[in-house]
Amino acid sequence: MPVDRNRSFIFFAHSASAEVLANVALCPLKLLKSRFKSSPIFAKSLLDGFPKLYASEGPYGFYRGFVPLWGRNLLFSMIMLSTFEHSVDFLYRNVIHRRKEDCSSVQ
Repeated sequence: MPVDRNRSFIFFAHSASAEVLANVALCPLKLLKSRFKSSPIFAKSLLDGFPKLYASEGPYGFYRGFVPLWGRNLLFSMIMLSTFEHSVDFLYRNVIHRRKEDCSSVQ
């Protein structure tokens, strides 16, 4: 089957897309967290920090650290998901001696 031959590619693509989406949502929060730590007078809370950051740097200011965050997390996520899925497949084939689809949710 073509899906079985391309499993690693599929795992890499799925984990990369999930990581990019997660980083898009996470980057503004990480940026504000670092601002809170480096300058405690910057803002008192997230509700106070978002408008201040937008006013001082504009909408692109929320994604200032996106590339380093993406570079750090993307490769790790891809390798972790692929290793996990291949390990699960190995255990089902060599320990349980059944296909994953043939087992109940408890097995």
